[in-house]
Amino acid sequence: MLDSPITRRALLKAGGALVVSFGFVPRVADAQAANTGAKTVSADEVGGFIAIDSGGQVTLYSGKVELGTGALTALTQIVAEELSVAFARVKAIQGDTMLTPDQGPTYASLSIQNGGMQIRRAGATAREALLEQAASRLGVARTELVARDGSVALRDGSRALTTPSCSAAASWR
Repeated sequence: MLDSPITRRALLKAGGALVVSFGFVPRVADAQAANTGAKTVSADEVGGFIAIDSGGQVTLYSGKVELGTGALTALTQIVAEELSVAFARVKAIQGDTMLTPDQGPTYASLSIQNGGMQIRRAGATAREALLEQAASRLGVARTELVARDGSVALRDGSRALTTPSCSAAASWR
């Protein structure tokens, strides 16, 4: 047993070592287990970018992040426009590599030019899938339907489908 405490400096001079570590493994493992098979991060799939819950809340998953250029606002507007929902109904998750597609680096207007186009395509694809589901459910041609104010309606406004009427898998209000 030592008579006096050894200082950090004395330990290092004597050839000792000081090791400081942090353990994050359990949290990472928990996050990976929770995400296993639950959500794709593929940039080739609509589900990599967009999720719509049974309450009609739209979640945008963007590999681009906000750096003060307004990119997040613009990307959120793109999704809201494509799905015909209010901007306030779109929440964004950005830059989480376990949840968002790899869209490359975030840089100025190219974030919108490149990443925005991927997100616009995903939104348009999701909208068309919802319109097709609604056409099947209503027994009408797809061309008779329009996406409007978070619902799928006949162009004349006589009938509409809202959450959860469209589909449990991709419902929309």
